[in-house]
Amino acid sequence: MKPLFPFLAFFLLFSVCATAQIRFSKGYYIDNQDQKTPCYIKNSDWEYNPESFQYKLDSLGERQEQSLATVKEFGVEDLVYKRSIVRIDKSKMESTEISNGDKPEWVQDTVFLKVLSEGSANLFSYTDKETYRFFFSTDSIPLQQLVYKKYYRDNKVKENVQFRQQLLTSMRCGKVAPKEDIHYSSDDLIPFFEKYNVCKGGNLVQRQRRKEVLHLKVFGGINHSSLSTQIYRDAYLYGSDGSYKLVEVATHFKSKNNFMAGLEMELVLPFHKNKWSIVGGASYQHYSSESEEIYVPGYEELMHFDYNAIDVPLGFRYSMFLSKKSKLYINPCFLFYFPINVEYAGMKAIPGINAYLALGYAYGRWSLEGRYHIPRNLYYNHAYDKATFNTASLLLGFRLF
Repeated sequence: MKPLFPFLAFFLLFSVCATAQIRFSKGYYIDNQDQKTPCYIKNSDWEYNPESFQYKLDSLGERQEQSLATVKEFGVEDLVYKRSIVRIDKSKMESTEISNGDKPEWVQDTVFLKVLSEGSANLFSYTDKETYRFFFSTDSIPLQQLVYKKYYRDNKVKENVQFRQQLLTSMRCGKVAPKEDIHYSSDDLIPFFEKYNVCKGGNLVQRQRRKEVLHLKVFGGINHSSLSTQIYRDAYLYGSDGSYKLVEVATHFKSKNNFMAGLEMELVLPFHKNKWSIVGGASYQHYSSESEEIYVPGYEELMHFDYNAIDVPLGFRYSMFLSKKSKLYINPCFLFYFPINVEYAGMKAIPGINAYLALGYAYGRWSLEGRYHIPRNLYYNHAYDKATFNTASLLLGFRLF
């Protein structure tokens, strides 16, 4: 258990720092009397459109809250939300929950719309746990939803793509027109609105577009590993009647430090200020050791164990940014391991699933990471025999891109 103690200490430090990291950034809000108030707003980089927000009048002030009822608009860093009374289609978007009709299910609601692009034409978005919608307005067209709906027809999923016709009839400027196959996504809609606003010659306000970012990292380091086995055999001792007796041969192998290396891919998700990401990759590890203790009367032969495996982790990562260049992070991962020609006591180790907890610090392209692996049983498909492999790792990584 000793290798676990540094991880627990680091995890406690991580939790304290994460709590202290809650940051209020410079922003503003406009109330119902059209009074604009500079303040510091807690930037939660909302995945779903908020109904309220926390703020401070100065950086050391008391935390307060505003909501849809009292605020017409607020902004923090590159995010702006505007209160609007809208007709919004509340039909489900998931394929397992969509309806049979192609008509929108209109509901009037008051929401904060997220501003995606502003100018002669404005683009907004609304997202909650069940749906996402885009809205637009122009100099001559009041705010309305761009209509898109999935529905069932003849046991197939079909699409109502009325938004394409809305854009085609409302937003043409010279050679600028929506593509026939434009998608109902910010990746397609924002560039089109920006081109249209440039063509119109008005003041273009560009908002930051966030996309998934893919990183590739190489790493190497030290595994501190140990192994203990409990193998049941009937060939070592005889019973009083001359018959074979089932005997447990318990063997402890020496702890060893061995080199390991691998690749890691990280997909950074475009919400919550890029704090969440999906991680995966592959690594190679090797363990070779001799037995140091054998618990069976009269059996003293030293035994040798060689373990080679390819490990394939898959999990998620939460990052806590300390500055523009540095961060702490934590990632729990499932681990799919594939032993390579590993045999012991007449049995062959087989692939299996394990897990580990990783804690790390990154500065620029470099990272230092510790991992604690849940003990893996290399013979988990055997009723009695076990080979328990324990590992803790210290890794140095370099991000290629």
